[in-house]
Amino acid sequence: MILGDKIYVRTITASSISAKNGRSWQYHSRSDSHSKAACWSIVLDLLGSCSLLREHVLAGKVRFGINHEMRDFRMNRKKNLDLVICTPGSDPGKVGVKFTELVTQYGIVLDSTEKTLIASLPDFLQSPVGSVLVALEAKACMTEHVKACPRLYDELSSSFQTIHGDTKNAVAAAFVTINSAEEFASPVLNKDVVTGAELHYTKHVQPKGARRVLEKIKELPRRSGEDGDGYDALGAVFVECRNDGSEVSIVGALADGTAIDPIITYQSMIQRISSSYTSRFRALSVERQGNIRLAGGNHPQFPRSGNARCNRDFSFARFARFSSCSQILMTRHFRFFRVRVTSRSRARFFASFSSQNAELFFGQVACRGQQCQKHPSTKTVVRPFQKTKSGFPNTF
Repeated sequence: MILGDKIYVRTITASSISAKNGRSWQYHSRSDSHSKAACWSIVLDLLGSCSLLREHVLAGKVRFGINHEMRDFRMNRKKNLDLVICTPGSDPGKVGVKFTELVTQYGIVLDSTEKTLIASLPDFLQSPVGSVLVALEAKACMTEHVKACPRLYDELSSSFQTIHGDTKNAVAAAFVTINSAEEFASPVLNKDVVTGAELHYTKHVQPKGARRVLEKIKELPRRSGEDGDGYDALGAVFVECRNDGSEVSIVGALADGTAIDPIITYQSMIQRISSSYTSRFRALSVERQGNIRLAGGNHPQFPRSGNARCNRDFSFARFARFSSCSQILMTRHFRFFRVRVTSRSRARFFASFSSQNAELFFGQVACRGQQCQKHPSTKTVVRPFQKTKSGFPNTF
């Protein structure tokens, strides 16, 4: 269930950004409260939509960073990203706030159902940033739409270039809020208006202004894989925001019928980030093992049994349920073989394939770690210095 966009506009409605003249504003161009609320809402939906991300968070394999500086290695250009999902940095024990604690810090407004959902989330911790996996950038165009277009485009363009110049396979995502209100109380133009005095409104030419911003956003480069340059996910939303304390709401379509293209709706952006994360970062599910695994099995489906002298494989990478089927196996043949032992080892072949075929038949995952000649496999056989038997006894 997608909740973030509704939480975002509800939070903007309740926002109270103080200015020097004593007035409070729902939106201020010199404050990052709107981008923080947007990024928090996006991460909430990602935790709900991406099972692999939840798995990594629960295992402590990923953290998040706020206002993280990324540097384009090619152009030596740097930029602070609003929020990044990352692996723990050089000091993983140094943690900051929890993701759920940002609710109070950012002034996120939740209803009772959402509060229950938040309480059930795994602990997602802020920490020093290691490798960036997902980088989020949130922008808003609330007034002076036509004048703001070039700058908005340049800022968003530099963001994905910096992200991919720093980390090529990172998922770069941008979310843009477009105000479709016909008038807007600008904090800059009202800087001398004290509390209680009448506000001065900027009149917008709508729907032309909002439509022009949407068209400019659609010109941003996008990519569908790790090659090329552009955003991996892009989203936009129309809102009605007068910035005078009235309710902020999501607008489905402008007065002329213009709506956000299906490929860049908020929901599509969440889905693209989730699918990109799942396809690129499955390897984080790899369990590093230093132990020796018997060929007779300490695989979950095959209980450990048999003589310690039987054929062994040294498993340096075992993949979790939703990860790659590739295998790296180092096998050492010992000189003492017995028919009883080797027969048990070959029995694993039948058990592995019967399990694989049964799960495939019932529409489940085809491979959960069992050896299979249909999948990529790297095998190394280490010869002992003593004499060994050629081949295997009791062959067919």
